[in-house]
Amino acid sequence: MAAVPGASELLDPPAVGRRFHAERKVRLGDVDPRGELRLDATARYLQDIASDDAADAELDGAWGWVVRRSMIDVRQPAVLDEVVTVTTFCTGLGRSWAERTTILAGSLGADIATVSIWV
Repeated sequence: MAAVPGASELLDPPAVGRRFHAERKVRLGDVDPRGELRLDATARYLQDIASDDAADAELDGAWGWVVRRSMIDVRQPAVLDEVVTVTTFCTGLGRSWAERTTILAGSLGADIATVSIWV
């Protein structure tokens, strides 16, 4: 049986289960010369929301996760000064890995969907 690579399918939020939300304002240091959110800044948002989620869930020792693979689908980029709601939820678990889907939805229309494998 062939292994199915993770972080390759974007899933909708589950009807039930834990979802964590936070808001971020896109700042000058997050954007490219066009004023759009850079991919490295998007990755930092993913790390930040994952850490905030772990702290909110009171998971001791949950800070040692490393992203192995990510897929980022920028349907509509976030722009400078836009407030984005970042929503994250678990979409898969294994013995030493987890898959996390994160969605960024902005007040000015930003629409970014991501999925990552954390080990």
